[in-house]
Amino acid sequence: MTARNFGTAYMRWPPSYGASLRILLREPRSVSGTVVDMATRYPIGGATVTVMAVSVNRNIISDTATSKRDGEFRFQDLPTVSDQVAYIAYAPGFAPRFGLFTLNEKAPTNVRIGLLLDALASGTVVDAAGDPVDGALVHATYSNDTEGAGMLEGLIGGRVQTGADGTFQLDGIVPDETVTLQAEFEGRLSNAVTVTVAPGTIQTEIALQIQARTDG
Repeated sequence: MTARNFGTAYMRWPPSYGASLRILLREPRSVSGTVVDMATRYPIGGATVTVMAVSVNRNIISDTATSKRDGEFRFQDLPTVSDQVAYIAYAPGFAPRFGLFTLNEKAPTNVRIGLLLDALASGTVVDAAGDPVDGALVHATYSNDTEGAGMLEGLIGGRVQTGADGTFQLDGIVPDETVTLQAEFEGRLSNAVTVTVAPGTIQTEIALQIQARTDG
């Protein structure tokens, strides 16, 4: 079902539902907003903003926009049936941000998204003898209550390999969130270190030691 100035509606109608058919049409929604640096309030150009909502056929739809030099972005004609829209925003040098906003029924929705500078963590991975481990995989995991942790997967600082000297540096860590670092090498794990890093800073001298091999 299509109608001028309304979003397209899709509906399955089994014979068991009877002969009476009621179709709900919703006016398409528009969203505009600005991405800013939360510390300075300056606009961020080149930020990626992705919105996700429930479509008229109950599927999850998504759309992506890039902010202009003045930080502004816009989405037109979101054919949603839900008033709640989820978003993910990120930009180079800034940690990704997950959030929700409510669509206005008639007027365009305007949102303001603030990003924090990302955080970094560095350290060394050694074996049981204290020698550096080349090629160990260091990964970061966030606490279960981290806002939108599942949706941020793949955008946040996640995994990195150590160099020949056993050192590593993880970029893109979400600041002010509890993150646990642990290394893995040839099926063996290291101790886990939990840190919270302030925006735009680096946590250094994190020491991870791979467990010794066990027989059998």
